[in-house]
Amino acid sequence: MRFAQPWPRHEPVLTLAERREMQELLNRKGFSIRASRTAGWGPKSRAAVRDYQASVGLVPDGFASATILARLRGR
Repeated sequence: MRFAQPWPRHEPVLTLAERREMQELLNRKGFSIRASRTAGWGPKSRAAVRDYQASVGLVPDGFASATILARLRGR
């Protein structure tokens, strides 16, 4: 199996608060995770990240990175 892109070694790991913020921002932008923010980070959250990535022309790998969070924040 081939990966779509190299592992993002340069990306810092998101904190729990940052993951929850990402879920909230994804929901606000219409990429519903169909679960409560307290449910944790699972397949629905990864699918929402993939859908967002695809919508902005990024490789849809579902990786919740600081770069994706910054884009969701509008930075």
